[in-house]
Amino acid sequence: NQLTMSSREIAALTGKEHFHVMRDIRALRDQLGALFGGHIQTWRHPQNGQTYEEFVLDKDTCLTLLLGYDAVARHKVVKRWQELE
Repeated sequence: NQLTMSSREIAALTGKEHFHVMRDIRALRDQLGALFGGHIQTWRHPQNGQTYEEFVLDKDTCLTLLLGYDAVARHKVVKRWQELE
């Protein structure tokens, strides 16, 4: 069972808006092509029931995304990966 992290969790950890994280992931997906380790899934908001898209990334793709983020954001996500493992 492969560990993954959602774009929503990445946004929460880094303090970035989710739509900005989604934009960054789409750009990364275009750059990586077949090496991209992720997919889009539907997320349902628990309060209003509306559905939204989010990405789910494997560790390598998540860490590659973070190389473009500041050191504090990278550190928070790396620590979260350590908790998951």
